[in-house]
Amino acid sequence: MKKKKLIRMLSAAAALLISVLLLTVNAAAAREETYIPNCKLYDEDGLFDEIQTADLNQKIRSASDYTDMYVAVVIYGPDSEAYSDNTVKTMAMQKYLDLFQPKTKTDADGLLLILNLSTRYAYIATSGMGQLYYSNADSANRIDKMIENMKSSLRAEDYKGAIMQFCNDVINYYDKGIPRGAYTKDDQTGEYFWEENGQLVSGTELPRFYGKNWPAVIGISAGVGLLTALITALIIRSRYKLVKSLSATNYISQNETQFYERNDMFIRTHTSKTRIDSGGSGGGGGGGHSSSFGGHSFGGGGGHW
Repeated sequence: MKKKKLIRMLSAAAALLISVLLLTVNAAAAREETYIPNCKLYDEDGLFDEIQTADLNQKIRSASDYTDMYVAVVIYGPDSEAYSDNTVKTMAMQKYLDLFQPKTKTDADGLLLILNLSTRYAYIATSGMGQLYYSNADSANRIDKMIENMKSSLRAEDYKGAIMQFCNDVINYYDKGIPRGAYTKDDQTGEYFWEENGQLVSGTELPRFYGKNWPAVIGISAGVGLLTALITALIIRSRYKLVKSLSATNYISQNETQFYERNDMFIRTHTSKTRIDSGGSGGGGGGGHSSSFGGHSFGGGGGHW
């Protein structure tokens, strides 16, 4: 009986293991089907040869794998239509929706770069957590820096180098993490987006004290409390300090016509006040800007070279 029971247990364990392996394989296959192939270069006018395209696709997919976000690059040649800057922005957001956005209300994490060579304009659209990692806030505008970092290559018409630089920045800023206190606000709806427990959440207003540097705030508060307690203790001590009494012999007349002089000693205390600026800061990230498009929120920004 024990042998049969052991065989049944082993069979059940083997069946469970096979099921887990099948689920893992299917999940990997599904990711390969829907995630990786779309994370690549979209060379609309055939500027790159097969080898260059393969190198760039590998670089883009590596950035996507590393950050666990969607990453894509679209490039239009110098002879393409001279789209306006606003049209390029709209094209970037629409392309992102077409490639990556599932049919849900959740914003898919990632970013997409468009290079429009005819007008020498670059635009990066960010979605989901990409809006925070690649912030466009005035106090920590990573989007501007990413575009600035590509300009030397773009001006030299080294478009492969520019895309490689973009991918490097995708990884570098991901490694730096979300700037402290970073959030974004939809300019159209007024809705706020911020990070909470690794997820992008939204609301009509930011949580109270969001982005405060609590270790610094606690340290300053503790220091102020300690200083106040010390000053208070010194004042109390000085007020109750006993003055040493004069010896009784000082009041005994040594001669009949001799008088003595008696002086009262007063203790004075001087207290100075120092203003301590206890105002906190929202952090290095600050508020970024986003806009609604296709029922989703997008951040990002662009620039000419």
